[in-house]
Amino acid sequence: MRFQLFATLLLYSSLRLQAQVDYLKTYHPLIVQAEAALLDSNYTVALNHYQTAFQRVPRPFAKDFYNAAICAVELKKEDIAFQYLDSLITKGVKKSFFETLIPLQALKQHPKWQKWIQTFDGKFQQWNQDKNVTIRQTLKGLEYADQEFRSRPNKYERYRDTINQIDKMNVHFLKQIIQTNGFPNENWIGIENPMHNDLPAYVLFLHQFQKMSSGIGDFDFTEIVLKAVREGQLMPHTAAYWLTMSNQLSYNFGDTGLTIIVYKDQTTGFRVIRYNAGEKAKINENRQTFGLEPLESLYQKAIVKFNPKIIQKFAFADVQMSELNCGTQETFNKFLKTTEPIQ
Repeated sequence: MRFQLFATLLLYSSLRLQAQVDYLKTYHPLIVQAEAALLDSNYTVALNHYQTAFQRVPRPFAKDFYNAAICAVELKKEDIAFQYLDSLITKGVKKSFFETLIPLQALKQHPKWQKWIQTFDGKFQQWNQDKNVTIRQTLKGLEYADQEFRSRPNKYERYRDTINQIDKMNVHFLKQIIQTNGFPNENWIGIENPMHNDLPAYVLFLHQFQKMSSGIGDFDFTEIVLKAVREGQLMPHTAAYWLTMSNQLSYNFGDTGLTIIVYKDQTTGFRVIRYNAGEKAKINENRQTFGLEPLESLYQKAIVKFNPKIIQKFAFADVQMSELNCGTQETFNKFLKTTEPIQ
């Protein structure tokens, strides 16, 4: 009886803390500092920032547990590394991820590794009883419906009405899920790979924000998304990308990554949108307020993530890379003028 009462009070305390914490002020600024240290290979500083951030919120993000674990591996602090790997299990990350991950090779030589793997299945089952697998599968079904006609040739010319009807249905179901269960997040639907954004509803939100930029959105999810970010249910990078796609002037977070421009046999290296000093300063101010790194750091992360010569060791949220195929030389030259190379 005492244990049950203690557990109830602990749960109430955790939920109350989560409701009070603003992740944009308390958590993400420390993650920005931690990731800046990662880019400098300063794993001691990075790990210190991660540990401080984890103490300030009830539920850190899986990508940050992962990065902290890799820092601990690099520093040969194996006990801390195993602690954060356990934290990833509670998020729903499966055994195959750990078994095939190259940055964990050094940890696999540790005497504790075999025991940790052998006890994995039991811990996974015990620690993920609260995950709503049904909702995750439902969201994947909505995602499949979203993509079914968008993946066909001449999609919008031939299937525009069908796509619009599917979008309306998807929005209806998505609103119901949020109203009944809250925003779909890694804590209650799980995450399979902390190095990638595998939120099943990602593309549903993205398409609604894109449609809003043309004034044809079926529903404005802006307030719901902003609330989810503040409460630690959604990473600010994901929200910033969606909001940028809606073309709302209040949410100018600048470029989202790197672009390669192509015309016939002409292919550029990595390029980014060209901003003047005033524009860049304002964008970076917006980014800081929203828990994001400056554009310069974003570009560094993108280079690390998409350079084929670099083994991807760390997880960086929603860093984009796109290939822009131009139909004419004039268009190619135009994009050259509005972008600039980055090394």
